[in-house]
Amino acid sequence: MQARRLSCLCALLELLELLELLELLNSFKKPMPYLLIQTNERISEAQQSQLLAEAAKIVATNLQKPETYVMVSYSPVAGLTFAGTGAGAVFLDLRSIGILESGRKAVSSALAKCMVEHLGVSADRVFLVMTDVPAKHWAQGETTFG
Repeated sequence: MQARRLSCLCALLELLELLELLELLNSFKKPMPYLLIQTNERISEAQQSQLLAEAAKIVATNLQKPETYVMVSYSPVAGLTFAGTGAGAVFLDLRSIGILESGRKAVSSALAKCMVEHLGVSADRVFLVMTDVPAKHWAQGETTFG
């Protein structure tokens, strides 16, 4: 009886691994992660280019998508406060078709470190919202992805 339970558990684990692999394979067909970086920290155009390039690599790597599909924008904002202070802060909005659960913590950590390095803000003042957008709600040109 115990051997049968163990066998069923192993089969279930294999199925879960296959489902995650299938989710990963499907995500390659669905491009276009988008990251919006909003901050009250000002940086030069050269620093912006470096920040955008590194953030794009982080998103591509952690979402397992080609970098050619990734769009990143930098939007300085004059008024951004958190905890009653206007000290340096960052709000990140990451949207993609197919954000794997296994990649959420890694992308969050890597992007926070990137913001600390490039913007000089404290990691506890970096906020990230991740939205897994249904393919039918995302379009490029004249057609949707789903």
